[in-house]
Amino acid sequence: MQTTLGLRAIDLIAAILERNPMQNNFLSGSIGSITASEAASMEEWLEYCDSQGADLAYLSDSYDLFVRDTMREQMFFARHKRYRYSTYEEVSQKVYFNPEYMRKYMYGLSVSTFLWPNHRLMNEYFKRTLPDRAGGRYLEVGPGHGFNMLMAMASTSYESYEGIDISPASVALTQSVLDRHPLAASKKFSVRQADFLQFSSATPYDVLVMGEVLEHVENPRQFLEKIADLTHRNTHIYLSTCINAPEVDHISLFRNISELRELFGSSGLTICDQLVLPNNNLSLEEAERREAPINVAFILKIACP
Repeated sequence: MQTTLGLRAIDLIAAILERNPMQNNFLSGSIGSITASEAASMEEWLEYCDSQGADLAYLSDSYDLFVRDTMREQMFFARHKRYRYSTYEEVSQKVYFNPEYMRKYMYGLSVSTFLWPNHRLMNEYFKRTLPDRAGGRYLEVGPGHGFNMLMAMASTSYESYEGIDISPASVALTQSVLDRHPLAASKKFSVRQADFLQFSSATPYDVLVMGEVLEHVENPRQFLEKIADLTHRNTHIYLSTCINAPEVDHISLFRNISELRELFGSSGLTICDQLVLPNNNLSLEEAERREAPINVAFILKIACP
């Protein structure tokens, strides 16, 4: 076992493999590239989870639920070349407004943040590209389990940090994560349940983050146009999504990166930088040809300098 990992992480992986031995090869390969810093962050996260009643047994069960649901959707996608659902109504009660399922889904997803190589690279890209400047207002749409928002608060000195999410369970989890952290006493932050399309602000935001949201909505263009409405020419916009990556609540299918580029351009946004991560070390061209999952992240602006 990789010695960089803390004791909680080692025990968690053992519990995961007891439930699902088929994860052995994947996790054995993945943990070999975990850095000491990532391992420390994982240990801190697992300590927080334990304080919230999400012990290692619960986390391993949550991760197993997340993995098995993902595999089921991947098999459906392979057969039908589409996602199972295409409307918000189909998934909202099953996922977002189902507190028990949503809590386990979020905790399972949070575990993948540390154990999946592409997710770790996305985290590193998010943190590396986030501008470190004094002042400015930060808005995160769909903070989910709160990890990105926590990273932003830990590494920047903005005037305020706001998060909005449609799911009550996600709002509660993010609020709990931020409240418990030592940063809570020194940072101005708020998290609220809200429909992003109904959200408004008298002044534009200086940083807007939308991680893994676009694939969950019926009309991605509306969300991108809303981003443009809430930002100014110098706003740092971070957006991540995925291509050919079925999940139980993914309803908008992007089939290639060109489709996303055209969508951004027609919504008034310009790509300034990007990270493209096909799964299984495939090239972008091969991944698109095979319709294999691709993780993507973009730095956008209304107009790049």
